[in-house]
Amino acid sequence: MTAQQTYPLRGRIEHFLVTVTPIVADDAIVGAAVFSKNITKRANAEAALKASEARYRSIVETAAEGIWQTGLALETR
Repeated sequence: MTAQQTYPLRGRIEHFLVTVTPIVADDAIVGAAVFSKNITKRANAEAALKASEARYRSIVETAAEGIWQTGLALETR
């Protein structure tokens, strides 16, 4: 089983990806192996991207004028 968990650590919220795998011996579960990875930077980046996309979507959906996107060479995208 793998799940994302959030914990308050060192005065801030930290995000972890936690995987729990059963240890089996003689057809019985005798323990569990637990692995965790700190994914705080990734979680914060995902939240910032989501907020940025929401702001952009709000601007585009409520704009009275047309919006056109071009690249540096002024090609249409």
